Amino acid sequence: MWQITLDNYAKKITRGFDNFVDDFFNWVLDRKPTESLTELFERAKNIEGRLGEVSRATSVSKWLVRFANCAESEKISYYYYYKIKNYHLFTDTGVPVWRFLGSTKSMISKCFHYFYSTLIDTVAFQDAYINDYEGGAELKKQFRTYVGEKHPICPYCDHTRIDLDRFSSIDHFFPKAIHPLLSIHSNNLVLACSACNDRIKQAQVLIPALHPYIHEPHDYFQFYFSSNYQVIFARPKLPSHLDITKKYMISYQIEALYQKRLDILVKELSELRGNVRRAFRRYRNLSVKRWNCSSDEEVVKRMLEYHIKYRINKNYKLKGQKPMVKMIIDFYTDIQNRFLESESRFIVINVVGY
Repeated sequence: MWQITLDNYAKKITRGFDNFVDDFFNWVLDRKPTESLTELFERAKNIEGRLGEVSRATSVSKWLVRFANCAESEKISYYYYYKIKNYHLFTDTGVPVWRFLGSTKSMISKCFHYFYSTLIDTVAFQDAYINDYEGGAELKKQFRTYVGEKHPICPYCDHTRIDLDRFSSIDHFFPKAIHPLLSIHSNNLVLACSACNDRIKQAQVLIPALHPYIHEPHDYFQFYFSSNYQVIFARPKLPSHLDITKKYMISYQIEALYQKRLDILVKELSELRGNVRRAFRRYRNLSVKRWNCSSDEEVVKRMLEYHIKYRINKNYKLKGQKPMVKMIIDFYTDIQNRFLESESRFIVINVVGY
């Protein structure tokens, strides 16, 4: 539930995917109008550079020829580059689906499924397209392990740890079953928990959508709580964020999940009240008072404000590293904005003993 910025090593891996597809389509579009199928196969055998290294060691040469020989090859290529150029816009509009012949759709789907499921895990691909790669042969597992260590909490639910690869899954933000051309596009590969990807989100995207590489969800909505802190509900920070907030809550079943985790806040609230109680007792024993307050409640209120701000700042530093941080920050923010008076009175009456 926090925006993610991949570091240079993770970007190096996914940049290799983008560079490969770029080389692939450049070769496909280089076909001469008079070139026969036999000549295509012959040219595919003699490709130079990194694409040649991969094609000779894998099945890529077969797919190069098939795409180059396809009547809709230029349209496919144009559609691919249109998608990656405008990718950041599609979270608001959805990805336009172009019409292709049935045989073309099948070819695209099978080819890019091969790229994702098999090709990127080959040594030939890794040596050619990922400079100084030293990870395991199974690249997808290496990606899950590495990114999970850097960003150990699922960016969708902010609830589940993904620093162990058996609990994580690579989500195709725009599903590869519907948009196979984005199967290995760098911006479309998001490490998430298996629950969000495999069982909740699955092959759907509700538009408008919040994307972990593009948006900071904290800027779009805030969690609020009932006066007894037993009910949680999300509200948009601006009227224009209403639809995207609703879609996000539905996509990952956030409110239902968080409703079952409110016990976390019981502990937070107990610690907050305990800290203020101890601070107030120390304050009463001071010979010279720091604040010129007219009542104990006013003193407690100031202390409460201080401790809330401290806890909000502390949790901001833990975002993406500790589960449920968004809920905890919003819990303290809600107390600060709506329940500060009632909490001050509660502490004075029930904790301080006045």
